[in-house]
Amino acid sequence: MEIVKEIKELCIETDNEWFIEHSFPKIAFNELYRNKEKKSKWIIEKNNEGKIIGFICIKCDGTDVDYKLFTHTIYFALVKPEYRKKGILKSMLSQLPKDWRIWIEVMSGNETVWKKCGYNYYKTISSCFNKHILYSNLPREKDR
Repeated sequence: MEIVKEIKELCIETDNEWFIEHSFPKIAFNELYRNKEKKSKWIIEKNNEGKIIGFICIKCDGTDVDYKLFTHTIYFALVKPEYRKKGILKSMLSQLPKDWRIWIEVMSGNETVWKKCGYNYYKTISSCFNKHILYSNLPREKDR
């Protein structure tokens, strides 16, 4: 339970409370608490003192976008601000199985971070109110 509490505190500390309240993270927190990940996978990075400095929450289902193409979704990734630009995200991503076909919705302005981690622009989906920029770990369209 301590890990769940620490992740929630990190979300609050970084103004990402929205993550705690969404339906999928509630399922993922429950699985993490019970140590029975089925619908979710967590990658957690700790500092030398054993405190969580970053995490990735993965949905073990990529069907929200192009269901025949993707196997997983990065639901949320967070690195504490003081640990950013130190390779933490890239290190966590390197722990994911190479055969997973993953997509992530990238906030505008964060595209460079994901490109540095080996993710490529996939497509943009427009809705009534927003543009959703999607990146994936698949090769770029022209390279496929």
